[in-house]
Amino acid sequence: MLENKSEGMNLSYWRLAVKYPNYIGFGALNYFYSSLGKTFLISLFIPYLIEHYSIDNSVFSYIYSAATLLGAMGLIFLGPLADRIDLRKMSVANGLILAMLCVAVSVFNNVWILLLILTGLRVIGYGLMPLIGAVSIGRYFDLNRGKALSLSYSFTSIAEMTTPLLIFMMITSLGWSQTWIIFATIVVFTFIPATLFTLKDAKEFRNPLQANQNSKRKMSIANLARDIRFVVLVFIVIFSPFLTTGVFIHQNMLMGLRGWEEAWFAVSLVSFGVFRVLFTFFAGPMIDKYSAGNLAYVLLIPVIIGLVALQWMDNRFALIVFMCANGITLSVGNLLSSVLWAELYDVRYLASINSFVSSVMIVATALSPIFFSYIFSSNELAYSGLNLLIFVSVVLLVVAKPCIDSLTQKVNA
Repeated sequence: MLENKSEGMNLSYWRLAVKYPNYIGFGALNYFYSSLGKTFLISLFIPYLIEHYSIDNSVFSYIYSAATLLGAMGLIFLGPLADRIDLRKMSVANGLILAMLCVAVSVFNNVWILLLILTGLRVIGYGLMPLIGAVSIGRYFDLNRGKALSLSYSFTSIAEMTTPLLIFMMITSLGWSQTWIIFATIVVFTFIPATLFTLKDAKEFRNPLQANQNSKRKMSIANLARDIRFVVLVFIVIFSPFLTTGVFIHQNMLMGLRGWEEAWFAVSLVSFGVFRVLFTFFAGPMIDKYSAGNLAYVLLIPVIIGLVALQWMDNRFALIVFMCANGITLSVGNLLSSVLWAELYDVRYLASINSFVSSVMIVATALSPIFFSYIFSSNELAYSGLNLLIFVSVVLLVVAKPCIDSLTQKVNA
């Protein structure tokens, strides 16, 4: 961590943005452009891809699931590079490959090529770009780490709110394939130059941290994965994404079981989005004030409340409670995860840890639809399944404190 701590200041969002515009801007660039590999953007093109590649919905689903899982595997191997090489060079390489993939989407029409393209988009967009954004901020900042990450991460929400309508307009006026060509052009002429500019004179920010005589021994992810304390924290971090993916994909099954109109789910999405954005900004100062470790103790409390409401409330407002609560846990958890590893482990290996955790989360979210498809197939299974989720979340909540306390004592020893 290289942030100037001599001033002893815990800065406001505004002063932080003014003092470190290039560093926060670099993280924001990676978070914003990561949209090109995310489901919400790719899903807008599914009808056109199905027609262009002469496949049906089920085949595309298999291809996309395979690409996501292959992307998780690729992230395990490629993510740790951010611990060892210049982030500026790595980001430029990501941008060039991303631009080529955008062109390839509309040029080729072979399903195996489509699998490779989607895998590349998932590795770079869904995996490496958010990883670089999180690692660069987490590695550099200390006193204001939470707020700096909140500012950069907020560009994920900005992309989700602004790009779908723009893309719809582009597809309508220019066509879907030309839209991908425009994506490539934008990446080449905005992302890459902006990356080069923001980190032009920031060698201490973009270069990997060097070991010193007092540095901790080399970390092994294999050994880390065998530490039950680390495993518990990973389960805490991935619990809300697992839950969100399953409920969102099988929303129609849930609404049918409860007898709620499907339009009500759209209403609940508004509350989910509002709480997610609000708590993205609330979480930053909370992390800086109380530490990510202390917040991890209580991270699952909102989602437990949401699950209990979904299980035991008889009216449709149970869904609003669940969505608001899950939005809180998801937004805080996304920020807390990156900061937590920086607090508990050697920041020289932050990319390795983040890439491993992200890969586990990707696999979990890939399996989530299968689990929720099963439990939402009947009221009896839904009752048992939701009780199981409540039980697991309560157990994780109970064991979180001793696990984090033990790791904190180890760090401070």
